[in-house]
Amino acid sequence: APQQVAPPPPLNLALIAHGFGKAAVREESLLAGPLATAALESLSGFTPKYIACLLDGLTLADCYREDLFRAALEAYIKIGSIGGSRRANMMNRVIFSAVLETPSLFEGVP
Repeated sequence: APQQVAPPPPLNLALIAHGFGKAAVREESLLAGPLATAALESLSGFTPKYIACLLDGLTLADCYREDLFRAALEAYIKIGSIGGSRRANMMNRVIFSAVLETPSLFEGVP
């Protein structure tokens, strides 16, 4: 029987996405595919810091998967932790870039 493989922990997903973004590697087949799916499935295990790293990495790699961005931003807002200036800078970049690159992410948002 095939073995069920557990999804990678949220920290690993966040660091993988952030690494691709920092290296400016747009590997959409991974970042918008299996990585985004695994992140969506384990979003409840993400801390605000991990969410910021995940979204910042995807933003820097120019990979926007709308369902993940919407769910991750909603989770980040619900947690309500602002964090320090580094995280604030990451989230500013995420929001600014998303508004410019993918304005549909914010349709219907109050």
